[in-house]
Amino acid sequence: MRQTTQTYKPRLLELKFLERLKEANCSILKSSRRDYIPFPIVFEKICRCFSIKKQEAWQVLYEFERYNFIRIIKFHGVEVLEYDK
Repeated sequence: MRQTTQTYKPRLLELKFLERLKEANCSILKSSRRDYIPFPIVFEKICRCFSIKKQEAWQVLYEFERYNFIRIIKFHGVEVLEYDK
């Protein structure tokens, strides 16, 4: 049996999710020297924009970390990694 490696490209909704995280990241970088977005700001942006609960947001964040779109920094926040559109 032949195995092929699959690369995962984000879809429209996922791109919007990442764009919201990037917007939050830009606003954080302007006001502080942090390289990550603190969790309260992540949940504020994501839960309000997509009308999801905190538990659902965690599931999406873990999925994005699995595909290397973001990196979760324990007890601090989320770092958005570079991705190809």
